[in-house]
Amino acid sequence: MDHAPLPEAAFLADWTDRLRASAERPVVGILLRGSHARRAATAYSDVDLDVLVSTTGPT
Repeated sequence: MDHAPLPEAAFLADWTDRLRASAERPVVGILLRGSHARRAATAYSDVDLDVLVSTTGPT
């Protein structure tokens, strides 16, 4: 089975902007995980993102 390409940069940029804007705490990192990160995704794979937030700062 062929592997799906990584999501396009514009797709990831849009989602990182959305996640940063909706987070209750300052976002310090967003990680691409799962099959796309392993370059093993198929056409039916979802995109897994982990959002790392600061434990300090405004709530």
